[in-house]
Amino acid sequence: MKVWPRWIWSYNLWEIVDDGGAIGDIAVAVMLCMGVTAPHLVGIGGGFIALFYNKSPSAAKPDIFSDAALYKYGATASIVPGAVEGYGRIHKELGELEWYRLFDPAIRLAREGFTIGPYLGQTLERHSANIEANADLNDLAIHGAQYMYTGELAKDIIDSVKQGGGIMSDADLSGYTSEWTKSVSVNLSNGLVFQSAPIPGSGTLLGAAVAQISLDNAIFNDPGDTVSQMTAGDLHRLVERLKFAYARRADFGDEEESRNNEYQIFTEIIDKINKTYDSHRPLADAEGYGLKHVFAQDYGGAHVCIIAPSGDAFSITSSLNNEFGSMFTTSSGLLLNNYMDAFVKHASEGAPTANLLGPSKTPMTSMAPVIITKVSSITPVHSVFGGSGGMAGVSAVAQLLTCASKYAYHECALNEARVHPELVSMKFVVNVAGKDKDLRAKQKLKSYGHEVSERFIPSTAIGIMPTRRATYLVLNDTKHIDGGNTGGSITNPEG
Repeated sequence: MKVWPRWIWSYNLWEIVDDGGAIGDIAVAVMLCMGVTAPHLVGIGGGFIALFYNKSPSAAKPDIFSDAALYKYGATASIVPGAVEGYGRIHKELGELEWYRLFDPAIRLAREGFTIGPYLGQTLERHSANIEANADLNDLAIHGAQYMYTGELAKDIIDSVKQGGGIMSDADLSGYTSEWTKSVSVNLSNGLVFQSAPIPGSGTLLGAAVAQISLDNAIFNDPGDTVSQMTAGDLHRLVERLKFAYARRADFGDEEESRNNEYQIFTEIIDKINKTYDSHRPLADAEGYGLKHVFAQDYGGAHVCIIAPSGDAFSITSSLNNEFGSMFTTSSGLLLNNYMDAFVKHASEGAPTANLLGPSKTPMTSMAPVIITKVSSITPVHSVFGGSGGMAGVSAVAQLLTCASKYAYHECALNEARVHPELVSMKFVVNVAGKDKDLRAKQKLKSYGHEVSERFIPSTAIGIMPTRRATYLVLNDTKHIDGGNTGGSITNPEG
């Protein structure tokens, strides 16, 4: 079973499953299709986290750019595009089919076309003056993943970037490798374990926000159940825990000290929540939650959840960072990311340097794919979740998990309103995005004294949840992204 933001992918990807494709084949094929049907969010010029990481060019230094716009747009804004190398690693470790077969669905979509949804349509209209044809996937399909890092495509990338004033080198591409690493683990109740991505992902922050939820009853909630919406108290508790977590984001980054202290910071967040959380009202200021320094932001992306018949699972978040990344394409049409903008560019005195721009560093991202596992079980995978939309995407996943711990999952997944505490002028303001007629989140949060704003943020949260009928409920977030909500097949989790 699978869930992703475009129903059309399902019909193109069944052939991968029917031909005996393993979970690695399915994951790579899905990601390639995402690059075709959501080119403003993801693509082979970006990166993803399924325990894989991007690195900045080796020449990058905090003082290298005098113009802030150079971080966002053009050849100077891109870090090494790690997506294809990561696809290659996934295929090598977890795939069965020939590499070139994984490109067939995406190539067919690109050639034959597909119906676009309103969000993609609006994005294409906004950027119509800058849109060019994207890179030909055929060469990558024929020559393999390394063609992008050591082949003719690599030469094209470097030549184009240098002509555009960028600093990426041959050595940056040829020396790029993805990593397998241990996940962040947080024990929930009754033998369930929350697993997510460590630095440079935001799994630790998300884990701190949901550490005290219980998914014990979530399995019993089916679409036929009559349920209530999240209460004012539920929403207050959620946004307060998110504030405590986000207050420490500036302490995370691609430095040895930060990585070594990741668990310690997690325990400090939990300890502060236990000692400082007020169940009746928000705290007076951001400093009360532990905030000392403003953190850099990253932005959108797309997510896919997969559980294979074998019981294996994938939760993958991919992104170009901003819409259409750096807005810079190589001469062959490869659209590059703008993840240079996710670094802290200039650290004030006494501020953490963990996410400060530096040679060969990985920028901190909001990516936090989630797999919930069961201890001592023949079928260890309980559920799979994920989202996108920058830190608002982390909030959306936290809201989905928190809601699913008490209410019917289908109501939580299809909820029209999303809440997200944003840092504005060194204070937290809770943004309510989407139609709020049913949840009445704005009214409920105001009743607890929260300052609330209403601004549309295209954040998403999706997942695969078991039901009491020994099946999986697979729902897509149709209120905030394009596509339908059928996701994929619903099968017996014991089978």
